[in-house]
Amino acid sequence: MSKPDTLLEPLAKRLPEVEILRLFLESANDAAFVLINHKIQFANPKTFEIVGYKQEELSETPFRDIIHPDDQELVTKTCQKQLDGNTISAFAFRVITKEQKTIWIALNNTLFHWEDQSVLLCWASDLTNIKTLEKKLKRAEKLKLVGTMAGEVAHDLNNILSGIVSYPELLLMQIDEDSPLREPIAVIHDSGQKAADMVNDLLTLTRRGIIKQKIINLSNILEEHFRSPAHSRLEQNYPDIRFIADAKADLLNIRGSATHISKVVMNLVFNAAEAVQNEGIVKVECFNKYIDEPVSGYTNIKEGDYVVLRVSDNGKGIQESDLKRIFEPFYTKKQMGRSGSGLGLSVVWNTVKDHKGHIEVFSEDSIGTVFELYFPTTRQAPEKYEVDFDINLYKGNFETVLVIDDIERQREIATGCLKLLHYSPIAVASGEAAEIFLKKNTVDLIILDMKMEPGIDGFETYRRIIKINPYQKAIIASGLSENEKIHKTLALGAGLYIRKPYTLKKFALAIKKELYPDV
Repeated sequence: MSKPDTLLEPLAKRLPEVEILRLFLESANDAAFVLINHKIQFANPKTFEIVGYKQEELSETPFRDIIHPDDQELVTKTCQKQLDGNTISAFAFRVITKEQKTIWIALNNTLFHWEDQSVLLCWASDLTNIKTLEKKLKRAEKLKLVGTMAGEVAHDLNNILSGIVSYPELLLMQIDEDSPLREPIAVIHDSGQKAADMVNDLLTLTRRGIIKQKIINLSNILEEHFRSPAHSRLEQNYPDIRFIADAKADLLNIRGSATHISKVVMNLVFNAAEAVQNEGIVKVECFNKYIDEPVSGYTNIKEGDYVVLRVSDNGKGIQESDLKRIFEPFYTKKQMGRSGSGLGLSVVWNTVKDHKGHIEVFSEDSIGTVFELYFPTTRQAPEKYEVDFDINLYKGNFETVLVIDDIERQREIATGCLKLLHYSPIAVASGEAAEIFLKKNTVDLIILDMKMEPGIDGFETYRRIIKINPYQKAIIASGLSENEKIHKTLALGAGLYIRKPYTLKKFALAIKKELYPDV
């Protein structure tokens, strides 16, 4: 007996050819359909998923009507060439879905004849994610190129400005207070200083401007900004705007340059005030945020602990066409020489990138704009640690603590804190691994994450653990807001819930309270 020529031959003996074709099309990851008289017929499920229309809707809708208006002529001409017998390779264009969302597809057509007419068998792939990545790459390359050019200009400008800034300063120290030359020399000096500030902005664009980074806290930077003369002048210029500062008390530290981040705060607050123009609100917030899975937006935000700097206003908003270009150097809608140089948001972008951070921007016409800057956190203490927290009072006696978390970085953070606090940490990457470990070992405390993938979540993990040891002490440490699963886990016997990202102080207090509730 001879072997089958193909792997599908045994299947073909049991199923009709039409049924095999149907199964193939229904399971395909690409859209497949037939164009007859410029309308979609015989479409597979992926087609409906991509465009959002049902078969009966597509059958009555000309294919041209779901194509982006700017691409309709291209697609019509290309498809007609194929119908005329020309060979055409795959090509890309935009489609408007039923939900009015614009997506990119790559279309590959094959011409065949059916019932005395020429029709097209079409295969379409969704290119939207690829096109989005291409845009981000081009934007990053453009910013890098302009930054390099700006750096060369800045180098030469610094040499020129040395005389314009330094000599007037020396003259002002030598001439009399009532000299008629004093005011014009002071104007020269101030103008030179403003030009020097612009050069510093240019240097930031080159990614060479960051000085030695230290452990800093954004709440201190926010407080200093709102006490600064620059902000006082801003409030005087915009008396109808209410400026609000809100930094959370348990804000984590970041590693960076306080000087450069102060400039970021100043630029964003100034831009927000200009957007409001008349009566309104500009709010600056700082808070901790834990991202448990990557987020794709203006930039791609990786999972981890962040301190978020949010600056929002209820001003006129940013037009969508401008929103795509706001971080480009010298791209500005302001009046040059009066409101700014067009470098402010470019400085913001480069400073955030130098701090390995991320930016999100949300804006709506006549409602306002929100800038969110994500800075990676550090558990390192600044040179001057919080005076109200004496770590020696919260050290343990090398009690065993089991950390259960699916993210390696989170396990490293927790075990590092535990060692610093004189505990003996053990870490596992899943609830299943914790269950296996605790069947053979005992621990004084567990630190339990709630969302763990793949595998069982924190609630199910703790439910299984208390079957092994009904008195097992536990602390929930999760990036999730309080929800039903957290409340159910607490009801099972878990002692406390602390939200990621947590400070060392909050972590130490929670452990001490759970292990020694009467102390």
